[in-house]
Amino acid sequence: GESFGGTGELTQSARRRFGWLGNGEYLVALCIGYWRCSNVSRLTLDSDFDGSVEPTLSLVSLEVAPGGKLPFLGIRAVGPTPQDPKLTNETIAFPKLVVDGVERNLKTLKWVGPVAPLESGKIYTRILDLDGYEPAIEPGKEHTVKAIVGKYESAPVVIPADNLLGQQWDIATKKLPPVPPPRIVLEGKVTGLEGKVAEGYQVSLSNLSGSVFKESTKQDGTYQFINVPQVR
Repeated sequence: GESFGGTGELTQSARRRFGWLGNGEYLVALCIGYWRCSNVSRLTLDSDFDGSVEPTLSLVSLEVAPGGKLPFLGIRAVGPTPQDPKLTNETIAFPKLVVDGVERNLKTLKWVGPVAPLESGKIYTRILDLDGYEPAIEPGKEHTVKAIVGKYESAPVVIPADNLLGQQWDIATKKLPPVPPPRIVLEGKVTGLEGKVAEGYQVSLSNLSGSVFKESTKQDGTYQFINVPQVR
């Protein structure tokens, strides 16, 4: 039930608290104040862990976050020995997924930064947004998923249809309930004169106090203004 706060990294206090934990399995979640703002995941601490003997490619099943429809999926890669120049930090970010026996690929690929082969024995991790794959993955159902990157293939994992860990957490920590879903003030879709969806366009919304809020349209032309403050 600890809340570690901070920005994108663990604080020194949080690192000290983790250092006091012994080997074993724990449940972890991101909490801000008294709200659980993330899904609940299992964390295994093992002082004898040796990443070099782990499979080159593996997946980590995650539950849906509060207010979400599809869960995220963790992918972990261990640089092979000898080094494979075709297995890079970029290729593991865009794996092909086989979901319930059907191959699915990302709709768009966007990479920013240098590209380099994975260093032998070094562990690399990424979080995959399942909403970006097509054919679309149906939310609210159990799915069996495996990843393919070049000649490497992960063992299959099961994405749960329920939110069992989150329910267990909320029952055990009633002071840390899930964050309420975002309040959508305005949503819509922008279509060009030729009937094509308008991706990357900016939509502005102003309230009676003169405050202006801006959102960009997504790939399908849709936009949402979330949690815009009300004028009193």
